Amino acid sequence: MRRADAENDNRQRRLIEIKCDLTAVIALRLLGDDPLAVVAASEKFALWYRRNPPAASLEPEKSPSGESRKRAIKLFLAEYNFQLAAKKVNPMPLPINEKQ
Repeated sequence: MRRADAENDNRQRRLIEIKCDLTAVIALRLLGDDPLAVVAASEKFALWYRRNPPAASLEPEKSPSGESRKRAIKLFLAEYNFQLAAKKVNPMPLPINEKQ
């Protein structure tokens, strides 16, 4: 992120945020929660930032849109499910509370 900031590279900033979202998706999958909750949470944060100074001065083009986040998460999950069906990846383990 420091490099993206130093180079004022919004594309790289958005890519870093998407990667962080996908890390959260994996965590939510492991917990047995809805991975798309990441999108809802990011939209709530964005709304708060737009309404509360000094965060209100943040530039929206530095972060991916909710639609971009949702599209990236759905593509990630579709690829994971495809790889799982082809037995190219191991399934994510069940959360501890769901193991029998």
